Amino acid sequence: MQKKQFSQALELYTKALKISPAGPNSHVYYSNRSAAHLSLGDAESSILDSRLALTIRPDYTKAHSRLGLAHYASGRYEEAVESYEAAMDLEPDNEWVKRQYEKARKMLVKVQEEEEEKKVLAEDKEGGDWPSPFAKTTIDGEAKRLEDEDIIRQADEYKDSGNAFMKNKQFEEALDQYNLAIDTSADGPNSHIYYFNRAAAYRYLKQYSEAADDCLSSLELNDSYEKARTLLVKITDDEKKRLAEEKESKRKEAEDIIRQADEYKDSGNAFMKNKKFEEALDQYNLAIETSADGPNSHIYYFNRAAAYRYLKQYSEAADDCLSSLDLNDSYDKARTLLVKIRDDEKKVLAEDKEAKRREAEDIIRQADEYKDSGNAFMKDKNFEEALYEYNLAIEISADGPNSHIYYSNRAAAYCYLGQYSEAADDCLSSIELNDSYEKAFSRYGLSLYFLGDYEGSIDAYRKSLELAPDNKASLSYLAKAKARLAVQQENEMQDDMANKLNLGQEGLGAGNGEEFVQDENGEGCGGESNELSQSRDDEGEGVEASYYGFSPPAQGLKGFDPPAFDPFDSDEGDEI
Repeated sequence: MQKKQFSQALELYTKALKISPAGPNSHVYYSNRSAAHLSLGDAESSILDSRLALTIRPDYTKAHSRLGLAHYASGRYEEAVESYEAAMDLEPDNEWVKRQYEKARKMLVKVQEEEEEKKVLAEDKEGGDWPSPFAKTTIDGEAKRLEDEDIIRQADEYKDSGNAFMKNKQFEEALDQYNLAIDTSADGPNSHIYYFNRAAAYRYLKQYSEAADDCLSSLELNDSYEKARTLLVKITDDEKKRLAEEKESKRKEAEDIIRQADEYKDSGNAFMKNKKFEEALDQYNLAIETSADGPNSHIYYFNRAAAYRYLKQYSEAADDCLSSLDLNDSYDKARTLLVKIRDDEKKVLAEDKEAKRREAEDIIRQADEYKDSGNAFMKDKNFEEALYEYNLAIEISADGPNSHIYYSNRAAAYCYLGQYSEAADDCLSSIELNDSYEKAFSRYGLSLYFLGDYEGSIDAYRKSLELAPDNKASLSYLAKAKARLAVQQENEMQDDMANKLNLGQEGLGAGNGEEFVQDENGEGCGGESNELSQSRDDEGEGVEASYYGFSPPAQGLKGFDPPAFDPFDSDEGDEI
């Protein structure tokens, strides 16, 4: 608005209102847009915006005064007087509003007098006493002359008030008064002085572009006004001086920034010499923060890359080398350091890989020691101690190259302790790690056998025999599992037939209501219908109380054969 770019101002106020049509400052946006409309000659839109501003905030003095201006511009003097009165009620000491009110009131009186005169003339015409056209013209001319004098007088008062402020070096206040003078009389006989004086106020405020524009406006109104021409030359010189000073100030500021950044860099270098790399890094960070793209910044990045390299932060070091080269592509030190960093990175990766390999070997070695210790306890039939050692092996190497053996050996310990469910789980873990490990399948078959899952046991032993066809223990227990499954199925079929025939009210030979079940030799099993008779080995003898020299589990299932474990593998020395 101050630059008289009213169309641009109008557009910006409209955008503000689209974002906040009813916000805490929206009355200001409407009021300011009202002023822009009026400056562009659109009094009706100005009236509408002032009323919208008052709808949001009825006590906003500027909206009342601008509504008065818009009414005045549109010739609605009575409404203008009312608007100014409302503004004066809110701010009784506002001199500008008072002057505008007086101006509007005089125009209203003048218009009312003219209307009265027209009424009288009309009445005279009806009475046949019409005055001459010359008399009418004289009256109108006098009224116009009086109005112009009032406007000039009012504008001069604003100018004089501005001059008083200028003497007191109150340039902002002076500027406001000169603005009022120009608003009141923009092209009157003294308007070139108003523009000149406002140019002087702008100059003191170092708003040289606005000052120069006002000098040109003054000369357009009065081309012979040399004061404006002289002031324009001074303003041009002032602007050149300002630009030169601004350039010098920026140069000094840039030098100060570079000096400060170099000090941080030098401090970092001192820390580097003392091998205090973290402290050096902090100083180089400060240098880069102070001057990230200055004439020496490529050095700061290079030095920080060196600090990162000593701290073995190779990724950050490489990035800084690249940043240094981005700033100065011919800085070969950064390119050389980047090659070294890449080599360091490769070396560290190789060392890390070797360290991890050695660590893995150490873990496997330790796990194998726990496993060997467990095997020793198994030979001594110390199954609890063996279980503890296998647990340790699995804890440190649950999925290593030998872990399937640890799970399988622990399954053997569980079987000796009669914990067949845990044994079965460990067998499955072993198979998952190595599905060609025969012992895991044979022990899985054994676990399922003692859990009463004969079909599962048969499947496990068959897989065991696919991998080791000559495994006598697997052949033996496959036959036992098949026999148990056949007896189980036979018993289930007999129970089903008995239920269907509604038999079982009297025992056949038992005499106590229990079923009589014959074993394969035709002898009864003591009436225990849900248990299996003792199996026979190939020679028809019962299975021995121990198999391969080991005692059966104390808590084994009733009627089940004791577990038969494969002997220790003397070739490998790590399996049982």
